[in-house]
Amino acid sequence: MGIGFAIPSNMARQIMDSIIATGQVERGWLGAIIQDLTKDLASSFGYDSTDGVLIGDVVSGGPADKAGLQAGDIVLEYNGKPVADAAQFRNAVAATDPNSEAEIVVFRDGQRKTLQVQIGLLDEQVAARGPGVPGGGGAPAESLEWGMNVKTLTPDLARQAGVDENQSGVVVTEVAPGSIAAEAGLRPGDVIVSVGGAPVANVSAFREAIDEAELEKGVRLQVNRQGMRRFVVIKSE
Repeated sequence: MGIGFAIPSNMARQIMDSIIATGQVERGWLGAIIQDLTKDLASSFGYDSTDGVLIGDVVSGGPADKAGLQAGDIVLEYNGKPVADAAQFRNAVAATDPNSEAEIVVFRDGQRKTLQVQIGLLDEQVAARGPGVPGGGGAPAESLEWGMNVKTLTPDLARQAGVDENQSGVVVTEVAPGSIAAEAGLRPGDVIVSVGGAPVANVSAFREAIDEAELEKGVRLQVNRQGMRRFVVIKSE
């Protein structure tokens, strides 16, 4: 027995039109890493709903970057329609004709902002990289009470983690199963680049930022995972 799935009607129409016009499927591309909102993530940005999509990172020089979209923006509307979650938004962008303009409404710093973006063409070539998990070498790992170990990022550790050698931050080397770090979705090889919106360059700065944070309320971290950034919230029980 085969397993089927439904394709949104607007996407099916766009696929058919694309094949007729070009002989191939052309899908829209925004050039942004997106993620669904959790209550804690939304609260950390001063946003009182989980409807919408969080921009975790933008591709340098891509459509989102050129339009002024930023990591931390929450997408509320796309071409006049409310955005509910990442799956819906991803489908809407893919169904948009490449090189056409789209209007995006975002929540940023407590205010709504409208941006115009020229949608690009999705490149089918996907770089397959195995996950690097930085281990030995460099400074010793520092153990934190959340159930994970971190090290100050060095160029060698950055190469192992699959991030730019000039990236600053701390790299996660171990995560204990069932810990609050694991519950937040952190993995070995993740590079933590900011805490509560403030950049951290090393373990000392990271520790200082965490000591000042209110973990009971939750603290937002920006994480670089193999060259792509996303947000997580660490929260103590």
